[in-house]
Amino acid sequence: MLKIFVELKIMFEEIIVMVGFTVFSIIASYILLKYIPNPVYAILRCIAVVGIIIHELSHALMCVITNTCIRTIKLLERSDGKSSFGLNYGGRVELKDYQKLSFLQAFLIGFAPIYISFWLFFFLWGQLKNPNIDVLLFYVYIFVMMSLVLSAAPS
Repeated sequence: MLKIFVELKIMFEEIIVMVGFTVFSIIASYILLKYIPNPVYAILRCIAVVGIIIHELSHALMCVITNTCIRTIKLLERSDGKSSFGLNYGGRVELKDYQKLSFLQAFLIGFAPIYISFWLFFFLWGQLKNPNIDVLLFYVYIFVMMSLVLSAAPS
């Protein structure tokens, strides 16, 4: 009985940290991509590209897991106007018949980027603690982690 209680406690802590990660991602991406001046903004847009690709692939992966038919996947496309986060490009996963989705399928597909970005971020965080990590890998991990924070927000 105690083991079940400990496991449930760990699950609830995970949910709290995931909500904190999501809120941080939304606030950081909104502030950094909307109010930062141009030279730094251009650098942040380049960093966000990897995160946008991971974001859209997360939607696509969850579509495959939930057995949802995909019409098209666009990893990077230029949009007509800027999004609410200040980007003028993004990605898209179009479904064949989105009106037939159950609530659970829609929830899982919509929640996939946050969940996958959360786990990938903390996996890379754990890898950074390794004292034998290569310097190049260290900077690649930092780059991907920054990109995940900029693009994990719901789209």
